[in-house]
Amino acid sequence: MNTGDTITTEAAWRAWKKACAAGLCDDATAGMLRAFGASRFRAALRRLGHTIGHYGVELQVAEAADAWHLLETQARVGANRAGKRYKDWLFERADRTGDGWTAAVEAGASLLMRDVVRETLRRNYAPAFMTSLQRPIAGDDVQPSALEDLLPDPVDPCDALSEREWRALADQHAAAVYPGLSSRQRIAMWGRSQGLALDDPRLLDWTQSSKSLLYKQYLVGVKFVASHIARSHPDEPAAAQRHMALYTLAALEKILSEKIFVEKRATRFLKKI
Repeated sequence: MNTGDTITTEAAWRAWKKACAAGLCDDATAGMLRAFGASRFRAALRRLGHTIGHYGVELQVAEAADAWHLLETQARVGANRAGKRYKDWLFERADRTGDGWTAAVEAGASLLMRDVVRETLRRNYAPAFMTSLQRPIAGDDVQPSALEDLLPDPVDPCDALSEREWRALADQHAAAVYPGLSSRQRIAMWGRSQGLALDDPRLLDWTQSSKSLLYKQYLVGVKFVASHIARSHPDEPAAAQRHMALYTLAALEKILSEKIFVEKRATRFLKKI
């Protein structure tokens, strides 16, 4: 019989094990087990629903027979780490508990239902961190719109033209500042563009410098580029000057890569890398 702490009976579970399916049991037994399954299904869904962005109405109001069928499938085909079928595991686990047999079966079945819900959500719904671009924006009642409406339009040809003009001007600036850099500055800036640390022993040997001196030379070179841009575009805002300086440094990296071989002791250094 059932107790105040359980909603099923031992007889119902025994009948189910013998018949293999609730559909083959009498109506009272089948109804009791299916009600239990639906209850545990909804409870697991409430706990796991946060793992998906939203869950459908069909899951919230799952039919009792459907929820129980999912549990039966898991109990029949699933297995624990030891390879034991979950249906056998359910009853053997309860047999070891003594007086609380029905409560033990219900607890084990609840664990199985949790796995059933987790797998059902995984197969049918995207995780919470994934959102469909077609999902309506909450609160937009006047003119409903979707997330994809917030995406930027394709690149304007005028913007692309402006980008090319910036890069062409940066190439001119890079060619102008290159002769004004010292050999150490050029080597330090080239080294950084290649991902080398300024305390790399090979760079220090090449430039006959200490790491603090080479770091200072690197900063002087970067400031030299920034000063050149500021003098060339005095009427531009600081943000525009910084933008052009970054483009110029990128263009300068190309020149340095092409001409680094003319620096003194370059051949000896490049043989080491």
